[in-house]
Amino acid sequence: MTILKLKGWNLARDHGSLHYVFFCYLGIIWVFSYKNDVECHLEKLLESEKEDGQLLAKCVEELMKRRGGGFIFSKKLMHLEEL
Repeated sequence: MTILKLKGWNLARDHGSLHYVFFCYLGIIWVFSYKNDVECHLEKLLESEKEDGQLLAKCVEELMKRRGGGFIFSKKLMHLEEL
């Protein structure tokens, strides 16, 4: 970042170079902002998936309690696929 800044100020002697440096900085800022937004979104999705997994585990546990230990999911799933 410091190298870009030093090069930027050396190149900034004419007006066109100043614009070039300015847009480079804007691009770098945008990249970091976008990366941060994507990471936040993915963290929320991961948290949601974890919660869904926990709820599904509770549902399966409750189903096993109600149906007994002999309940076989594969037979139930095959029945649902036929419908």
